[in-house]
Amino acid sequence: MDAINNKIKVVKALTAMPSDASQGALVGDIISMKNWGQCDILIRVGSTMDADTAVTLQKGTSVSSAATTLAFTRYLQQGKKVRYTGASGTFTVGETVTGGSSSATGVVYKDLGNALILYNNSVSTPAFTAETLTGGTSGVTATGVVTVAGGSNSDDEADLMIPRTATANTFNLLGTTEVETLYVIPVEAALLLDGYVSLELNIADSGAGSNAYLDAFYILSEPKSMDEFGGPSAIID
Repeated sequence: MDAINNKIKVVKALTAMPSDASQGALVGDIISMKNWGQCDILIRVGSTMDADTAVTLQKGTSVSSAATTLAFTRYLQQGKKVRYTGASGTFTVGETVTGGSSSATGVVYKDLGNALILYNNSVSTPAFTAETLTGGTSGVTATGVVTVAGGSNSDDEADLMIPRTATANTFNLLGTTEVETLYVIPVEAALLLDGYVSLELNIADSGAGSNAYLDAFYILSEPKSMDEFGGPSAIID
């Protein structure tokens, strides 16, 4: 049996792929989690995203309606590891680091002593290589390593998923320079609380003319039962 059919079910969240949030708010298809223990909502921002756009979740008692705000605090945002040498000190968690020649920026999640874990940065564009990195708060400087073992660029490790915290049950998909980024919202069935079984993704209107292309999927796992066709349906009650 194929692994995807044996362990997970993938359901598209948005009808149009990609969808454009600049043309109005995007309301995802409602799915039922009554036969699934976990749903990871995967959102991918496209190469054109001119404005930040808010994400919220709704819950309901069936796939016909999800009108109650789902409280959540945790999400993941794609980031990268940038290796460096010759640091003048320790970078401060939460400060913005800027590349001296590229002017690329990223926010420090962790300083490993020889590399920075960054978020709120462009993950698709190489930067920070062979240039001075400067901490906006600490004033610490370092030089981005040109290559690492195997000849990869020093910031090629752009497939990290950084834990982030939502505020008031929402967070923003970042536009402008932070495009082509993945976001994941992990939702356990227990998070819906008693009586609620359905889940809906909502993405706010980013504003007319702002070009906000993205797509999204529900990735369901921990099924109560499984068969060769991918387990119980998540789009009917």
